[in-house]
This record gives sequence, structure tokens and C-alpha cells, in this order.
Amino acid sequence: AFVRLVGRPRAELIGRRSLELGLWPEPSAHQLFIDTVAAAETLTEHTFILLRPGGQARTVRGTGALLPIDAVDHLLLMGRDITDSLMRDAVHEASVDTAPVGLAITHGPRIVSANPELHRIFHRRQGSMVGRTTQELWPDPQSHAQRQAEALRVFAALGRTRFEQEFEFGCRQIVVRIQ
Repeated sequence: AFVRLVGRPRAELIGRRSLELGLWPEPSAHQLFIDTVAAAETLTEHTFILLRPGGQARTVRGTGALLPIDAVDHLLLMGRDITDSLMRDAVHEASVDTAPVGLAITHGPRIVSANPELHRIFHRRQGSMVGRTTQELWPDPQSHAQRQAEALRVFAALGRTRFEQEFEFGCRQIVVRIQ
């Protein structure tokens, strides 16, 4: 199951650290996770992000514990990939097409659904955002990368499924809320 989750062959995983494999969005997210597990001895139903090759983020909910083996702490983690169920829940909970705010649902880097209001905000023809990456639509690639890294860091480090960030897009002020 872990091999499928992280999208790597078993032989590539054995004997290597998760940081070495690039499974965490950044080292601080990994360290915060380890520190949290160490402080609690075990961590139950914690949500965090792991990365697949190419940077595709998968949301995992799991239980972890540190196990000392030969005086070295090892992390035992049991988790399940909840990425797809979170996406399905988001679609069912929100009336995407009639929402008075711009909404997009992404899978990996690609937009799979965007409501009319988001198309209006970005001055795009209805349906033209689907299949494109958010980076293609963002006016400043450096700002896009910073916002994306910041969102991943917040989600992974805090284990939250909620995020709010205010920023400017051209002459507009936009508030991003993910719940």
C-alpha cells in the first residue's frame, strides 16, 4: 500500500530515509511531524502531506509512533491516502457552479473544475481553465511557487485541512480559504 501511495518501487524505498526520497514537502514539515510524535509518544489520526515523484501531493491521515531500534528512533506510520475522498467531499459539500466566490478543484497541479466566478476573476472563457495548471494562470511564476510552497508547508506542518491566505492579484485582493 505504501509503494502505491508514494509511487515508487519497493526496492527504491528500503533502507532510505523519507527526506532522502523527497517524500515531504520540505524538511521542516518532516521535523515538526517527528517532534509532534515524539512529544505525544504516539499520534493518532494526524493529517499530513506526502509527495509522489514529480511533486504530486497526496493527503494522508495516519497514526505514528517512534520505536527505538538499536538506540535509534524509527518512525512507524500507518496511514491511508484520503486525497480522493477529500476531493469528492469538497465537490459534494460545495455548490461549485453557483458559489459567489471563485472556486477551483485541483488534482495534483491540474484544475479539474472551476466555477464561473473564478473564470470571471481571471478573465477567462467558461471552461478554459480545466486541464490547465494553476501556474499557467498565475501572472507571476515566482509568486505562484511561493504561495504553493506556503500552502503545502501550512498543511503538512500543522496537519490541517484548513487554510486561509490573503494576497493581491493585479489590482484585486483575493482571500483563499480551503476548508
